[in-house]
Amino acid sequence: LAAAAAAAATAATAVAAMAPCGVDVLENAIRQYVETKSGFGSPAQKIRVVERLFQEFDRDGSGRIEEDEFFAALVKMNIVGCREDALALFDKFDEDLNGWIAYPEFARALFANEIGGKIGVSQRLAGASATDASRGVVERVKARILELAGKNAGVRAVTRILRQMDDDGSNTLSAYELKEGLITYGVMTSGSEVATLMKYFDRDGSGRITIDEFLRGLRGNMSRHRRALVRMAWDQLVAHMQMDGPGDTLTLTDFANFYIPSSPEVLDGLKSVEEALREFLQLWDKNGDDRVDWREFLDYYRDLSAGIEHDDYFELVMRNAFHLSGGSGWSENTSNIRCLVTYLTGEQEVVELKNDFGVARSVGKRELIAMLQRQGVTDISDVSMGRRE
Repeated sequence: LAAAAAAAATAATAVAAMAPCGVDVLENAIRQYVETKSGFGSPAQKIRVVERLFQEFDRDGSGRIEEDEFFAALVKMNIVGCREDALALFDKFDEDLNGWIAYPEFARALFANEIGGKIGVSQRLAGASATDASRGVVERVKARILELAGKNAGVRAVTRILRQMDDDGSNTLSAYELKEGLITYGVMTSGSEVATLMKYFDRDGSGRITIDEFLRGLRGNMSRHRRALVRMAWDQLVAHMQMDGPGDTLTLTDFANFYIPSSPEVLDGLKSVEEALREFLQLWDKNGDDRVDWREFLDYYRDLSAGIEHDDYFELVMRNAFHLSGGSGWSENTSNIRCLVTYLTGEQEVVELKNDFGVARSVGKRELIAMLQRQGVTDISDVSMGRRE
């Protein structure tokens, strides 16, 4: 275990020094290494090779590995790839940003196409070509639907559009409905492109695309930077609601009662509390259980993220909505309370209250000074509340 820990501690530096090669190349390199080690055996044999490899670096025997352990395993395989590529590959399997991946599932995902029947090289190449061919069509479809829904509407807003394409009311799209629906919205596709789209979106191979399948395909992956911001927001909620941790849930009622009064639309008088609450519950309470956990929280912001093109704007949205101090340029937080602090020397300075999550703007002066002192602002003579920007 000590040797494994030492190897993991130095692996990140080794990976960072490697030349960039791309996530797909890294993933294929792992497959090639495993195929060789398994003697080009069955999928089950390949999965066992991956599991044994990661077990070597799994310090606590938990069946999952963290980033540094993942890097150490890559170095052990002598796989070339820069830190950014390795992180992106790690993120591909760590979708909820817990900071770890379960390597039995990772192993199975690597050879998902082979489970249930071994495929040949020509079939694998054909599948890769189909995926490449679909990218241009998918991007055209995604861009057009998001344009119709509004850039900041999020993927959930496209559900209404997609249901209009569902002629028979089955909550699924046939190839014919897909083609005719796309024509209605000005996206012309050939027969082969429709077939490619069906193959791309129809994850269960049923021959029809469910609304959820279409939404997942449109949504795509969320960047590490954006997921990290969502995690920061959730951690802020965990701390404020005094939950035990990311495994907990919170009631939507409690969440809404906290969030709605401080939302920018309500503060600016653009919406009443009742209007904002009604919209909030419609967006969040999909299954009617009045609760949300970390995965549901992340899923919501994945949907929202798909409709926001620029990372800076997404960061601004998250920082302002959950009062996350920081950011730079036009993504800098503007929702936190600003105070005009007068020091004992007579000097004055505008200071941001860095942890004002859930703090009412009617907060008393004594409590305000105490909060400023906790963030390191001392020798305060007086303080007044700055106006909200």
